[in-house]
Amino acid sequence: MAIVRLLAPVGLAAVALLACSGGGRQAREPGEAAASFLASAGRLLQGAAATAVDGGLAERLAAGARAAVEGGNRLEMEVVPNGPPRFDVPAPGGRLVGLSVSLVMREVAPDGRVVRELREPDYDLILRLARRGDGWVVADVYALPWLDDGEEMGRGGCALLEGDNHRFGRLREMRRGDVPQLPVTAAELATIEETWRCYWLVTSDALRRLDGSLLPLVSAGPQLEGLQQYLRFRQEHGIALEEEVVHRSPVLVQYTGDYATVDEWLDGRGRGFDLLTGERRGDWEYRAAHMTMRMQKTAEGWRVIGVAVVRASGQQSEGGG
Repeated sequence: MAIVRLLAPVGLAAVALLACSGGGRQAREPGEAAASFLASAGRLLQGAAATAVDGGLAERLAAGARAAVEGGNRLEMEVVPNGPPRFDVPAPGGRLVGLSVSLVMREVAPDGRVVRELREPDYDLILRLARRGDGWVVADVYALPWLDDGEEMGRGGCALLEGDNHRFGRLREMRRGDVPQLPVTAAELATIEETWRCYWLVTSDALRRLDGSLLPLVSAGPQLEGLQQYLRFRQEHGIALEEEVVHRSPVLVQYTGDYATVDEWLDGRGRGFDLLTGERRGDWEYRAAHMTMRMQKTAEGWRVIGVAVVRASGQQSEGGG
C-alpha cells in the first residue's frame, strides 16, 4: 500500500513503493525482521538487498527512487523507531506491527548539495510481517491512517442521537503488546464502538446547540467536568460550534474488562459562530490528528473518561472560535 501522505509536500514518490513481494533471508523473530527493515530502508532505496525483506522490494524501491528525483540526483532516507510498537497483533499469514517512527528523506545532487528535504518526527506506520519457512520477513508497509485502504466510512447517528456531520470508520482490534489485555467478545466490541460514536455525536451536538444535557450519558469523571466547563464558557459568550469530522482507522488498542482504549486518526474542520447573530467567530482544522480515547465501564454503561491528542499534523485555526 502507498504511504500517500508523505508524497505531496516533497514529491518523493519512492515512499509509495514500500510494498514488498518475493523472498529475502528470514529473521528468526518478528521484531528482528522489523528492526532489520527500518535499519536498511535507506540502502533499499539504492537497490541493495537486506535481511528479512521480501526479495522484490529493493528493485521496486530503487526504481521509485530514480523516478522521484532529477538527473543524477539520489534519494536518501533514514527511518528510526520512536519507541516500542504501539501494537503487535496476529494477522492472516503473519502479524501486523504498528510503529511511530522519525523519518527523514532527502534528494541529494551529485555534488552533495541537498535539493529538498522532508522531516516527519512522529510518523505512524504498520509493518505486515509474514512467515517464510522457519523465519519472518517484512511483506508490506501501510501508512496510518488507512487513507487509501478503501475502508468503509459510515454516516448516521447512534442510539442517543441522530447526526450526519461525522463519518466513522469501522472499529478494528489492534492491541498494544506493552500493556495488560483481556479478550473481548463481539458484543462488547460493538458496545465500545457505539460508545465511541455516541461520544463524538453528543459532544458535537452539545457545542452546536450549547446544551450539555446529554453529556453525562457519554462521559464521566474529569472528561465530563472538562466538557461542562468548556461548554459553560461558550454559553457565557454565546459562541456555538459547527463541525464536520471524518474518523479514520479506529482501533481498539487495549481492553481489560472495565477499561478500554480506542485510538483513531481524524480529519476535521469547525466554524465558531455567535448563536444570536450568526456572526462568524473563528475556524479550526485538523488533518490526520492522532487521538486516543479512554473508556470505563460504569454501572450505567460505558463512559468516556479521557480524550487526548497524541499528535496533530496540519492543525490550523483562525480567529477565536
